[in-house]
Amino acid sequence: MYNESGKIGTQLRKLRDQQKKATRDMALNIGVSQSTYTDWEHDKSSPSLKIYLKMADAFEVSPVRLMSYLIGETSNVLSENATEMAELKEKVENLSQYTMLLGEEEKLLMIKIDNLSDLIKLRSGQSAPSPS
Repeated sequence: MYNESGKIGTQLRKLRDQQKKATRDMALNIGVSQSTYTDWEHDKSSPSLKIYLKMADAFEVSPVRLMSYLIGETSNVLSENATEMAELKEKVENLSQYTMLLGEEEKLLMIKIDNLSDLIKLRSGQSAPSPS
């Protein structure tokens, strides 16, 4: 399958627009002039394979995912990353909740230790400290 427009440059521009990146920023990240990058978007020339790898880094996607998008095999190059980000956010949220629960458990454990210490003191004939 080939992309609907039949032009890789059109897909390249759509992706750049989706990520709200300027042509000059993309060119800088890839290591080419702004006019060279613009020529690719207008299908006046094509980047080398090495440049496609740099592009994938600049777009923060895998090279395979980028090429699949540019030739029309997938309609949304960002969906994989969005899913991964959602999963990571969920894991961070779960970890935060777990950490919070551990903190509460630690407080409860300290209270129990204090209570046991008071009980030991009472049984051994020492007076327990008065509550403050």
